[in-house]
Amino acid sequence: MMDSPTSAYYLKGLMEDDCWALFMQRAFGRGEEEKYPNLCLIGKKIAKKCGGVPLAAKSLGSVMRFKREERQWLFMQNSELWEVEGCKQRILPALMLSYLHLPSHLRQCFAFCSIFPKNYEFKKHKLVLLWMAEGLILEEGSKRPEDIGDEYFSDFLWMSFFQEVELRDGGSTVGYKMNDVIHDLARYVSGNESVMLEQGLPPSNPPQIRRSSIIYKYREVTIPEALFEAEHLRTVLLIGEYGLLKDSSKMLLSCIYLRVLDLNNCDVHFLPSSIGGLICLRYLDLSYTPISKLPATTRNLCSLQTLNLSGCHNLRVLPDFEVMTGLRHLNIAGCDSLWYIPPGIKMLLQLQTLPLYFVHKRVGDLGVLENLNL
Repeated sequence: MMDSPTSAYYLKGLMEDDCWALFMQRAFGRGEEEKYPNLCLIGKKIAKKCGGVPLAAKSLGSVMRFKREERQWLFMQNSELWEVEGCKQRILPALMLSYLHLPSHLRQCFAFCSIFPKNYEFKKHKLVLLWMAEGLILEEGSKRPEDIGDEYFSDFLWMSFFQEVELRDGGSTVGYKMNDVIHDLARYVSGNESVMLEQGLPPSNPPQIRRSSIIYKYREVTIPEALFEAEHLRTVLLIGEYGLLKDSSKMLLSCIYLRVLDLNNCDVHFLPSSIGGLICLRYLDLSYTPISKLPATTRNLCSLQTLNLSGCHNLRVLPDFEVMTGLRHLNIAGCDSLWYIPPGIKMLLQLQTLPLYFVHKRVGDLGVLENLNL
């Protein structure tokens, strides 16, 4: 059909029966639909409202997977959102309904993703750690928060809110992203709490901002001073391709309640000593920066859960870890100039990640690891 360079082939929506089949495949287990004839009648009407859009059918069907009460299905069928004007393909109301049927903790995790730019490829492990740092993962007995976050991620993948974008030869997924329509939904539901800033443009409504990403590309990175007025700012992500970060000391002095600071891949040669004042900081990413030494005050980051220093080839010294008793992930892979790990690492009883350790000839050097449960 695509052989002719002068003609276009216009894709149509799914036929009604096919849309129902896709919805049913997501909403029921194999053969389970036979047990719920009443739900199937309602489901066919819901699938018809999806307008033949596969993403809408998959998303709504996934949401109804574990709902077996007729009133729940009727609520979905009769929602006023289906009457939103200007949505000819019914995809926006369908996805909004999917979002509204999520439990509150998943809605918050999804809204967090609004600070990523469109077509941004993210890693599952990193996103889970960001959710942890923001306090978005609920405790479930003795389960690790990382495992609970993995389950959240799987829920979004199942509902087609996330999609795989790259596979290794062995079939192991390395990247994910959000469909443009899903991204628009995330931006909508996050409201004024999340902003993406580009080219130094100042944000609007700083008092309402809780999360911000700063997008740059091969140039000097400017953090708008208006952002420092965001008293409730919790997350700052710098996203780009190796930009030169100007003086960050003012940001660190102003945003004292930061929980996430991601400066990976920036041209950062040093951090001011004021970094030690961010006692709420849980996630610090300096990976692939030319930094050679962290200030001594870094040891005061008592709430830190993740310290990512991977690819910091110039890094020679690590801070003392005695106060960082909550640290769970210390990534020093690729720190070629590093040769010594402070003995305070023995205090990190919650440590989950330590890709390498430097062993010396001193007696008992490995003994500092005896109480760690990696």
